Amino acid sequence: MENDVRLSEPRAGRTIWTSFLKWTGPIASSYGEMTSSADSHAIQKISDKYAKSYFPFLPIQQSYVPSDKEMLQLASSALLSLWMIHRRVSGMHSSFRDAESWFFGDRAHSKGISFATDNWPPESALAKISNLTYNDEFDDIFPYIAEIFETRQADLLSNRTIKRNIGLYYTPSDVTNYMVQEALKPWLDSRKPLTDVACLDPACGSGVFLRALLNSLPDTPAFKDKGKFDISFRLYGFDVSWQAIQSCAFTLFLDCVDDVQRRSLNPWLAWQSIRSNLAVADSTRIAGVGATDIAASSSNAKIRSEARTRISSGEWFDGVSFSEESFQGSLTRYLGDIFGEVAPGFSVIIGNPPYSGSVAHGRQITLDGQPEHRARPQLGYYLPFVEMMWRFANSTYSTSAMVLPLSVAYHSGTAFRQLRKNIQSMGGSWRFQFFDRTPDSLFGDLIKTRNCIAFAELGQEFGRNPQMMTTPLIRWNSRKRKRLFTVVRSVSLGDFPIERCIPKLGSDMEFRAYKKLRSEPLTIGDMLREIRGNPKHTRRLGEVYFYSTAYNWLPVFRHLPNEYGSTGNEFRAHTLICKDSEQADFLFGIFSSRVAYWLWRVEGDGFHLNRTFLLDLPFHASRFSGAHYAEIGELGRHLWDEIRHFPVKKLNAGRLSISYRPYACGDILDRLDMKILQSFEIDSFGALLRDYVVDTIVAGRDNEPKLKSIIQQLVGERD
Repeated sequence: MENDVRLSEPRAGRTIWTSFLKWTGPIASSYGEMTSSADSHAIQKISDKYAKSYFPFLPIQQSYVPSDKEMLQLASSALLSLWMIHRRVSGMHSSFRDAESWFFGDRAHSKGISFATDNWPPESALAKISNLTYNDEFDDIFPYIAEIFETRQADLLSNRTIKRNIGLYYTPSDVTNYMVQEALKPWLDSRKPLTDVACLDPACGSGVFLRALLNSLPDTPAFKDKGKFDISFRLYGFDVSWQAIQSCAFTLFLDCVDDVQRRSLNPWLAWQSIRSNLAVADSTRIAGVGATDIAASSSNAKIRSEARTRISSGEWFDGVSFSEESFQGSLTRYLGDIFGEVAPGFSVIIGNPPYSGSVAHGRQITLDGQPEHRARPQLGYYLPFVEMMWRFANSTYSTSAMVLPLSVAYHSGTAFRQLRKNIQSMGGSWRFQFFDRTPDSLFGDLIKTRNCIAFAELGQEFGRNPQMMTTPLIRWNSRKRKRLFTVVRSVSLGDFPIERCIPKLGSDMEFRAYKKLRSEPLTIGDMLREIRGNPKHTRRLGEVYFYSTAYNWLPVFRHLPNEYGSTGNEFRAHTLICKDSEQADFLFGIFSSRVAYWLWRVEGDGFHLNRTFLLDLPFHASRFSGAHYAEIGELGRHLWDEIRHFPVKKLNAGRLSISYRPYACGDILDRLDMKILQSFEIDSFGALLRDYVVDTIVAGRDNEPKLKSIIQQLVGERD
C-alpha cells in the first residue's frame, strides 16, 4: 500500500479515528453481543477453554489471572481477531469454528473456544462483521481497530476528555516508523551487531511500535535473510492489560502469518511463540536488569529457547505447562524474573507510555529505584518510563526512543527536575525533538497534545559525558506532514545543564543568545516590591497585567481593556505591581518584545503564561544603562498607545479574550528588541528573531489562500 494513502497516518481533515469507523461499529456490536450472550454455565466452559489454549504456555510471569468475566471478554475479542485474520488470509466466508480449525489444526475441537458450547458464539455476531472489507487497509489499521476491545465501547474512543484521562492515544504509523528508524540507525552507522538484539516496548498496547520494529528489522543486514516469524523472537512487550497484550499478539501474528504459512508452521504455535514474549505486568514495578534467582532465570531462558527451536522446525507440542503460581508470583523486581533471556537488559527500548493515570494498588518503583506504596498521581505518570530508557537497557550498548508530553522539558516539579538531572548524569547521546499542537499535532486532530520525542544512545563507550541535542518547538500543518520528520534540525547543547529545563532551540545562534541571557543572575522578580494575584478593576499607574494563556504573542497590558469586566465572562487577568509607572512601562516594553516571546517558547509549553516565567526573565534594570532603561520605558508607552488600535477579540468556551496585536507595530518592536539585545551584546540576534516570529506564526501556510490575508495582518509582509 502506498504511504500517502495509509489510514494509520493522520491527514488534513482526517484522523485515525475517522479512518477506521467503518470497522469499529460492527466489530463493537459483535463484541458486545458475544460478551453478553453467554450464561454462567457457558462462561465457565469458555473460560476453561480460553485458559488452556490462549494463556501463554512458555514460562512467563504475569501480574494476575483474569476473572471468568474477563476471560469471556478476552475469548470474545480473541475469536473476533482470529476470524478477521483468517478471513484476510483465506479470502473465504467462514464460521468461527472454521477459523479456529485453521488456527489449531486437527486439535481445534479440544482447544477451540468456539467449540466450548453449542450456544456460543451467536451466529448473529458473525453476520455483523462478514461484509466488512479485509484488505491492505485492514492490515494497516488493525492495531487501532483492536483498541475497541480495550476501551469496551466505541463511544469512548470519540471522547477526548475520557481518552486523555485514561492516557490512551493512537500513535500514528509515521511516528512509530520514524522513531524505530532513528532508534536502529546508530546500530547500522556504528556497525554494531544487531544479531542478538532484544527490543522492548514497556507499555506496548496493541503493538504499533513492535509492529514497526518487525517491519523494519528485515531491512537491516543482520536480518535480511530472516523471516518475520524468527524476527518476532526479538520483540518483547509489557502492559498492565490482558486485552492489550492479546491484541498486540494478534497484531504481530497478522504481520507474520504469510511467513508462518510459507513455512507450513502451525498458526497457533506461532501465535503462542509471539504471545509468550508479551507479559501482563506493570513495568513501573520492575526495578531493572538482573534476576532475583539467577538459576531459575537461566532455566527459564533455556526452556523458552528450546521451545522456540521446536516451533520453528514445525514440530507440534503442547508446550511447557506450569502452575498458576507462575502468574501470581511475588513482586517482580527484575527483567530476568519475567523473561529469563533478557536479564542483561534490552538493546532497543521504544514506546509511547501512558501520559496520565494512577495505580491505586500495589507498589511502583520511584525515580530513585525504591518501591513506593502510594499511588502515583496522574501528573508525571510517564516519568518512570523515561528512566526505563537506561534502567531496562543493556549496559554494553543500547538505543531507545520515547514519545512523551512536552512537560518533560519544562515542568518545574521536583520529580521532573530530578529526571532531567538523571538524564544528564547518565551520559551518552540524547536528542530531544519538540512538536507543538497547532496548527496540527503528532497524534492528529482528535487528541491535540504538545510532544517531545526523546532518543538516547547509551553504553560503556560513552562514559558519563553527555551529548545533548535539542530542537525548536516545531509548528507545522497537516498538508506538510509527510515532510515533517525530514526537516527536523537539531542543535547541540554541549554540557549546558538541563535540570531547570531543556531549552527548545533551532540554531547555534539561538543557543549562544540563550546562554548569554541566562547567564544573567538578576531577574525581573528582584525588581518588584510586591505581587498580587487579582486586578481590582481599577487602573493604577504602577501595574502590568497579563493573561495566563498565549499563542502568537504574549497578552500583556499596561492597563486593562475598557471592555474588561463588562460581561463577567472575560478571561482572568493577573497583575504585576510595580514601584512606579516608569517601571511598569519598562516591564510592558520587555514583555511585549520578540525577545520575551522567543524565551517563552524556548522554556515553556507554547501556551501557558505564568507569573513565574515573567518574574524569572533575566532583564533586571541593573543590566541596562540609565539611557537604555528610559528608552525601553518610552518605547513601552509608545507601543501601548499604538497597539490599542489593533484589538483582537476571541470567544473561547464562553469566555471573552481581549488582547492587542503587537506585530502591527513592527518598528517599535524592532527598537525594543535592539535595546534589549544591545545590553547583552547580541545585537545580531535581532534579524533571526524577526524571522523566528514570522515562521512560528505562518507554520508553513504561506500559500494557503484562506489564511494569507490573516497572516499578513499578523506579521506583515516577509522581508
